[in-house]
Amino acid sequence: MSCLDDTSVLLTFQESIASNHQILRNIMSGTDVYAKQMQN
Repeated sequence: MSCLDDTSVLLTFQESIASNHQILRNIMSGTDVYAKQMQN
C-alpha cells in the first residue's frame, strides 16, 4: 500500500469516528431531554 492509501484510509476512519461521535451526542442529548420529561 502506498502512503496515499494509508492517509485516505486514516481520514475515512477519522470521519467515521467523528460522525459516530455526533450520533452518540445526539442520542445522549435526546436521552437527557427524555429523562427530564420523566422527572416532571
